[in-house]
Amino acid sequence: MKPTRLMALVSLFCLWTGLQDTLHAQTWQQQVDSDIRVQLDDVAHRLDGDIRLTYQNNSPETLDFVWMHLWPNAYRNGKTAMAKQHFRDGDMFM
Repeated sequence: MKPTRLMALVSLFCLWTGLQDTLHAQTWQQQVDSDIRVQLDDVAHRLDGDIRLTYQNNSPETLDFVWMHLWPNAYRNGKTAMAKQHFRDGDMFM
């Protein structure tokens, strides 16, 4: 490989890694921590528990609300919003 090509490749690599660090420094990532404590009741065939969520907003924007998806409720019956969406999309076997 010619020395000029090698220098060009090394320069591009250095520029690329430098840009990646710069782009990464300008981004932010939300953080969610969860603590789930559950007890199994074998006799009643149920779970009893508590969950604690800690949400850290690392963005410069103020959050007015946070969406929570309660997936077990989504499968409750054919009248939930998720069921209606599945049926609308042609999926009849939710």
